Amino acid sequence: MNHTQRCLQDEQLRQLMTGELSEADLGAAEEHLSTCDRCRRLLDEAIAAADWWQEARESLSTGVGEPSDHEDTSEGLLALLGPTDDPAKLG
Repeated sequence: MNHTQRCLQDEQLRQLMTGELSEADLGAAEEHLSTCDRCRRLLDEAIAAADWWQEARESLSTGVGEPSDHEDTSEGLLALLGPTDDPAKLG
């Protein structure tokens, strides 16, 4: 942990997640998070439960290099996209 900076408070973590930190505070928070395992763990826990993170890791690590799985994933992602009124956007 970076001992030159105090750990982030609950309100700072909330503001970080909601995009309410000022640019200067955001930079300081990012710098602190790059060295503080405790604050990274608290942020992870605030974002989602541990089982969600495990499922995300498993989902991202499976199917790599397997065309059939990749095709299924691509079709699933495309199904999430709906038509758009703006031709400059994907959907």
